[in-house]
Amino acid sequence: MRKWWSMFILSMSIFGTGVWVTGCSGKETKAAVVVEQQAEEVEENKVDVFGKVEANVIREIYVDFPTSIEKVYVKTGDEVKRGDKLVSINYEGYKNDILKKEQEIQLLEIELAAANRNLSPESIQIAQKSSELALKKNLLESGTDSEIKVIQEKIALADEKFKVAHKEYEASEQLAEMGDVAKHELEKMVLNMKQLTNSKREYEANLEKLYAQKQLEIGELATTIKSLQTTVDNAHADKITYAKKLNMQIQIAQIELKNMKDKLTKSYLKENAIVVDKENSVICDLLIQEGSLLEENSKEPILRMVDTEDLVITVDVPESFIGHIAVGSKAEATLLANKEQVLEAKVSRIANQSVVVNGENMIKVDLELQENKGILKKGYEVDATIFY
Repeated sequence: MRKWWSMFILSMSIFGTGVWVTGCSGKETKAAVVVEQQAEEVEENKVDVFGKVEANVIREIYVDFPTSIEKVYVKTGDEVKRGDKLVSINYEGYKNDILKKEQEIQLLEIELAAANRNLSPESIQIAQKSSELALKKNLLESGTDSEIKVIQEKIALADEKFKVAHKEYEASEQLAEMGDVAKHELEKMVLNMKQLTNSKREYEANLEKLYAQKQLEIGELATTIKSLQTTVDNAHADKITYAKKLNMQIQIAQIELKNMKDKLTKSYLKENAIVVDKENSVICDLLIQEGSLLEENSKEPILRMVDTEDLVITVDVPESFIGHIAVGSKAEATLLANKEQVLEAKVSRIANQSVVVNGENMIKVDLELQENKGILKKGYEVDATIFY
């Protein structure tokens, strides 16, 4: 709008001056030169440029522990707000790893306590084996053994799938009587239910074997403890060195446990989901899909987001004009997506190096809107005018 008004004033000035020149024939040439100089001065006070809407900061979301992607709720380009669920994940295996690390520390602390009581090496082994025996019994009796829980979950899942399949079969069987479902479709359903039943039986058989194995381990530990107890003597071990070794192992295990738990404290991790922890953002890159498996200490992000309040207009300014422009210079911008609206802006950053664009040296300049920042969308093309 300002550009059009400036051109209108300039045209009227030229027209008025032309009339005056006609009336003063002796000064016609001089007046024409003055008009030309005025036009050049007006044009020299601005530069028209072109650019795009860019993000000041692109935020990358990482998951650096073993997990699987169960469901993805967004697509590239989606606008999201604080609390929106982006991805659901399953990391039960990692939780079990943390539990095992905690149990490892407990055993080491029991060993250290025994060593500090100046017990013989055999007595220390008895204490270690006894604590291990008590732990195994507790896990088995309380139903908290991680290996057993995994198989129990598989049995429960197979049972649930069978119930769903059976309901579908009963419904389809009624439809088949009316001719709405083909016979071979019913046969497929029957086959599926048989497969689910076989899977459940296989899991149950594995569970029985695992129970038997755990009981056998408990029996072997009890036998070992009894054997050690009968051979305990007055042998002296280097208990101080042993205690130091245990202390070091405990410290290392505690650091490892802390690092494992710290990975679960990210602000965008809520229970079994990745959520938005900023007010308003846009998904600019989605780098995973449902079923993806993520490894521990993965260096690759799962998605990238930009803050809608952190977008700027980046334009290319010819090197010959850059000396006239400064941070704070006024500007106007028009989105190609909405040419009717002229947006007021100012220069917020000037790059310290040039780039070659179509064979011409250009300087990257950022323009920040004075208001209506929410109208900007990453990647939109922009026409702009910078005044100086």
